[in-house]
Amino acid sequence: LEHDDKEKSELVDFCREQYADNENELKIIDEFNQNYSKPSPIWWYTRECFAYSMLNKALRTQDVENNY
Repeated sequence: LEHDDKEKSELVDFCREQYADNENELKIIDEFNQNYSKPSPIWWYTRECFAYSMLNKALRTQDVENNY
């Protein structure tokens, strides 16, 4: 998927809001912000962290718009 820095920044900000009370997930979100690159989306999805839970919730509820 094509993305730009603005979209990534918006995603990171959204995730930080969603996980504001979870210090462990905030550290992973910071790691994502620093290290994400085009070849790595599957790695991030399969890692047990915010990306996996948010995407699965969106797919289960079929409500992608309200999850991001």
